[in-house]
Amino acid sequence: LQEAEGRAERTAHMLEEHALKVFETHRLVIQQVNLRMRFVDWSKDADQLDLHRLLRQAQDDLDQIATVTVVDAQGRLRASGRVYPPDPTITFLDRDYFKALRDHDSVIPYISSSYRGRTSGVDIFNLASRVASGNGRFDGVIAVSVDRNYFETFYRSVEPAIDHSVDLVRSDGAILARVPSVNLSAFPRPSRFLDTVTRGERSALFTTTSVIDGVPRIFALRKIGEYPVYVSFGISLDAALAPWRASLIDYGVEAGLAMIALLSASILALRQTERERVARHRWQETAAALQAEATERQKVEQQ
Repeated sequence: LQEAEGRAERTAHMLEEHALKVFETHRLVIQQVNLRMRFVDWSKDADQLDLHRLLRQAQDDLDQIATVTVVDAQGRLRASGRVYPPDPTITFLDRDYFKALRDHDSVIPYISSSYRGRTSGVDIFNLASRVASGNGRFDGVIAVSVDRNYFETFYRSVEPAIDHSVDLVRSDGAILARVPSVNLSAFPRPSRFLDTVTRGERSALFTTTSVIDGVPRIFALRKIGEYPVYVSFGISLDAALAPWRASLIDYGVEAGLAMIALLSASILALRQTERERVARHRWQETAAALQAEATERQKVEQQ
C-alpha cells in the first residue's frame, strides 16, 4: 500500500506538470492572438483572412487545440481557425466563459465547463480571456478550445498496466476530462475530492471509495498552478494489493509443495515405524514362546 501511495503521488505530480504546460501554451496563444488583433481592420477581408490563417496555424501546430475562436461583444462569431468566413449567426451568449468574462475581467484565462463544440463538433473545454481593448471596455472574448480527447488519450496511456482513474476537475466540481469516461458533467456530492478542494489544499493523499464508480481507491490530488483546476490519480485497492497477493500465491504454492513433501515423508516414516512396531511385537511374541518352550524343556529334562 505504501508503494502504491508513492506511485500515485509521483504520477499525480507528472499529470500536474503536463496539464500546466498545456494551459500555459493556450495562454500564450491567447496573448499572440490579442497582439495580432491590434492590427486587424475588420473592414478589410485580407486582414480577416490573415487572422483566420493565424488561428488555423495554432490549431494545426498543437494537437491539444480543437479550435481558436474570437467572439465579439454581442456574442457573435467574429473569427475562427476552423471556418472562413465566420458565420455571424453562430452565437456564444449562452457559454459560461462569455458570461463570466463579460461581467468580470480575469488575469488568468477563464476555464469553461466541458461541452460539445459548435464549430468543431468534438468534446471540448475552453481557456478564454477578454479581447485586449486597452480602454477597459468589454470588446469580446478569445477562446482556445482544449480537445478533451487529447487529455483522455494521454490519461489512458499513463500506467496502462494498472487499474487507475484520472480526473481533471474544476474547483467547483465540473469534470473537464476523465478516464474511465463517465456520463457525468460534475462530481456528485458529498465527495472527499470536493471536501479537499474546499479546504484549499494544493495537494492531498487519501484512500476512499470513489463517488463516481464506487471503487475503493488510493487518490493523489494536485492543483494545476494558479488555475482553479485539480488533477487526481487513483489506484484501486485491488490493483495496489495485486503484487502482494501474487507473492502470497507464489509463496503459498511453494509452502504447499513443501508441506506435501513433508507430509509424504511423515506418512512414509509413520508407516515404517508401524511396520517396525508390528515386527518387534511379533519378535517379542516369538521370543516369549521360545522362552516358554525352553523352560518347559528344562523342567522335563530335570524330571
